[in-house]
Amino acid sequence: MNSYQKDKVKIQQVSESLPSDKSELLALAAGAIDTMHESILCCDQESAFAAGTVYEAVILKLNGGTFSGCMDSSNPNAGGNMVIEHCRAKKGEIPKWGQYGEFLLTVQGVRVRVVIGDGFGLFRIGFNFHVVDCNLPFISETGYRSHYDTAMGNRTVDELAAMIIAEYLKKDRTLLNPRYRESSANKLLPDWLVAQLGTEIEKAEYQDQDGQMAFGF
Repeated sequence: MNSYQKDKVKIQQVSESLPSDKSELLALAAGAIDTMHESILCCDQESAFAAGTVYEAVILKLNGGTFSGCMDSSNPNAGGNMVIEHCRAKKGEIPKWGQYGEFLLTVQGVRVRVVIGDGFGLFRIGFNFHVVDCNLPFISETGYRSHYDTAMGNRTVDELAAMIIAEYLKKDRTLLNPRYRESSANKLLPDWLVAQLGTEIEKAEYQDQDGQMAFGF
């Protein structure tokens, strides 16, 4: 039996030992997130995997004993979707490891709306980077960039995000393509982001070294 099969057997065994009450199961998932987060920060791999097993077991239990369809986007009552939404970080706050969420991050003067989503694995993380100031240089000419990575010990989610963005800025700092700049300018910012930006919400214009407005045409 390989390690993947062993993990599945362990998750199944833990799932069978869990209560059937939905509220109790969701509370267990939230507690598992807390333990995973602290364990990753402390580089305690054994504890992180144990908590991850409980988290996955809750999803299995809520989804009727199968992972099939547990994150079906058309079914909010699918096990994975229920757990994700219950454990989701408050908008604007930095998620713990294992949580989904979105927050504002500024790296080398570049403001980025970071959205955390599925990373295709419990300790994988999906970063979605969205432009905030569409008239200023960003890490892509489209105003958007996705990145997948693995939870890093002794680092918080925002610290890893900042490291990733800094690496992109070394080689990909660029003005938005005019087409994408226009579409980005017409998008409404989320309410939580508007509240955080406050008086800084107005978009600055980029000036080149000669003091001329630069729009990337």
